[in-house]
Amino acid sequence: KHDEAGNVTYLQGIIVDVTDRKHSDDFMHVQLDLDTVLSSANTIEETFEQMLSFSLKVDPVDSGRVYLMDDVTGDLKLVAHEGLSERFVKDTSVFPRNSVQNRLVMTGQPVYKHHSELNAIGAGEKLQYEGLHGTAIIPVKHEGKVIAALCVSSHSEYEIPDNSRSSLETIANQIGIAISKMRSSSGITQKYKDLLSLVDMMDELLVVMDMDGYVLYANRAVADYLGFLEDDLSDMHYLELHPDSEWDLVDSVLSKVKVGKTIVFETSMLGVKGPLHKVETRLMCSEWSGQPCVISTSRFLD
Repeated sequence: KHDEAGNVTYLQGIIVDVTDRKHSDDFMHVQLDLDTVLSSANTIEETFEQMLSFSLKVDPVDSGRVYLMDDVTGDLKLVAHEGLSERFVKDTSVFPRNSVQNRLVMTGQPVYKHHSELNAIGAGEKLQYEGLHGTAIIPVKHEGKVIAALCVSSHSEYEIPDNSRSSLETIANQIGIAISKMRSSSGITQKYKDLLSLVDMMDELLVVMDMDGYVLYANRAVADYLGFLEDDLSDMHYLELHPDSEWDLVDSVLSKVKVGKTIVFETSMLGVKGPLHKVETRLMCSEWSGQPCVISTSRFLD
């Protein structure tokens, strides 16, 4: 406004907050880049790492992890991480089926808390040493089923704002779509081989058998700990992995599993050179290459 002499007496203006609009525009670019990455990634590991990197473009998060649901055990297992210490990665590499973190994910709802609050309700070693503040645990779903989890945190900000939450949940949805596409791929693709390589990293003994009990697949741990090679396992019956004295027990359990039961029991497994190993075994029905099968996972007790 001017006075009678034409001098400016004061200025009047309108301040418009364009933060949300700018955030929306920036995220549109992230979505386009993410689509490009998902179509060009060559391996499962690379796909997860790229998706996590895109998650960390959302302010203020600067570190994160992606977990994949193990359909056999129900555990959430770490498949990608960024911006975290080796110690923290080791301490959080698995969210067991009955852990607080796993149960939070299985609610299907995102959780936004200060990391100290999540740490306080969790069991086991305290994780304050990592210096994390605002944290999100976001379930990754496909067709309503939880199949993975995206966990991101900030080392500087104490809270993740609403607009960032929306972006992170959109990325989590894209991760769910990507995982479902990988799982639905037919044939022995490179991604399928990569998935088997992840299974081979397990310490548990994993054996897949047909409904008659003949071995279809065994992970690397079976060779490492029991000494059986792939040729040894070809056409081998599952009972042959146990001493004769255990055959009646194992056969009885198999019969119950084939009618839909999941059974956990203690038994012994036989190494190729004769030593016995006490194990806890879980048997359950599933599918392998589109056909019904029985899956056995065993962990050592001795």
